[in-house]
Amino acid sequence: MDRYLIQVGHWNFPRTKLCLLATTAIILAAKMDEKYAPNVEFTLEFLTCEEKEKVFPEDVFNLEAEVLMKLGFDLQFPGPVAPMDRYLHLLGYNKSRLMVRMTYQICKFAMNEPVFLNFQPSMIAACAAIICVNIY
Repeated sequence: MDRYLIQVGHWNFPRTKLCLLATTAIILAAKMDEKYAPNVEFTLEFLTCEEKEKVFPEDVFNLEAEVLMKLGFDLQFPGPVAPMDRYLHLLGYNKSRLMVRMTYQICKFAMNEPVFLNFQPSMIAACAAIICVNIY
């Protein structure tokens, strides 16, 4: 969802369609992770009554095609978790559940802030590991 909004410019995307975009992003993510493609109509049942009035299956299919085209069918996003595990292993902190959880939480919080989209996931993971080592 974030990568698509960056591509189209969040100021160009209508706020009224954010629920549609979120639903489409969840369905795309489920298609990537699940063995069987999710049923769009079943997924829409989880929306509130107000949201159901704004989101229709054909709109989800159309936006899904638009998102895939805009992202060039590249849905893989390298996150900071794999480098974080590597750094903690190299530092010898991978056995400490506290260190792993704390580093993961810092990475998760960093990914919630748009300013961190300018940094490589490995850099975010390294910084999170250093912060946690210093706190520990």
